[in-house]
Amino acid sequence: MLIRKRAPRQTPTHSTCRDCKSRYAIDGVRLCHDCAPSRICHGCACSFRSARKHQVFCSRKCRIASRAITSPSPTSEFRGLGLSTGTVGAISEYRVAAELMSLGFETFRATSPNCSCDLAIALGDKLLRIEVRTGYISPNGHRYTNHPKGTRKYDIFACSYPDCITYEPPLPSLRATS
Repeated sequence: MLIRKRAPRQTPTHSTCRDCKSRYAIDGVRLCHDCAPSRICHGCACSFRSARKHQVFCSRKCRIASRAITSPSPTSEFRGLGLSTGTVGAISEYRVAAELMSLGFETFRATSPNCSCDLAIALGDKLLRIEVRTGYISPNGHRYTNHPKGTRKYDIFACSYPDCITYEPPLPSLRATS
């Protein structure tokens, strides 16, 4: 039996511009740099040429800088402080714990970051588990947070926003347990 060897597939390294018919290196476009339309960068307002019709920035640097201005980081309250996400979470837990203590609750904080809940409050003869998350406010005023995934291992969900703390369901009254 005669076995034929196939020739390796050749990929073209150059293409021809559809307007001026000059050869150029393939970059997923059909126009060379000289034939591409001139555009204005949405970031720095300079003029640049691009054959890609959806390209609006002259460079990656402009795109990243523009994104940082138009959509600030949700941790903008802590920006510039160099805090890790774990530290930001601990700050939120301490804010909630301080508020609960100021409301008269006996408050307990988990000593391990791997516990099933962040805080617990004593309510009569039982403990209520509290999960704390950091909440963010977008530039348009929308409030959002990441709710815990999976099985619910808490009784109260506390969200610590920069300007307030919310509880779902609302905190029970201390008078009802006295």
